[in-house]
Amino acid sequence: MRERAPHSVWLDGTAILFRVKALAQTGLLDDRLFAYYDDDDIGTRLARQGWYSRCVFTATVYHEVRYTYEEYPLYLIYLLQRNHMLFYYKNTPAPYRSKL
Repeated sequence: MRERAPHSVWLDGTAILFRVKALAQTGLLDDRLFAYYDDDDIGTRLARQGWYSRCVFTATVYHEVRYTYEEYPLYLIYLLQRNHMLFYYKNTPAPYRSKL
């Protein structure tokens, strides 16, 4: 029988719960990635350490969306683009970084 939802997923986003033991092993969120990609980065680091994510697909989280992309203040666009580059540079193996 095929599952309706995956058993294990890489999570990013608003309402994540972490095991204290996982954070002790992996470290906390990277302050350089404040606002964007900090959750992707910690998910990547946790996965490299052998941790996995679980998701409750029936849960509901409300996240206020105040802007469309076109309405974002310039500093948010800057953070989004800068953190995108930092995340991929940090998490791409050295031999492949030149391809970024």
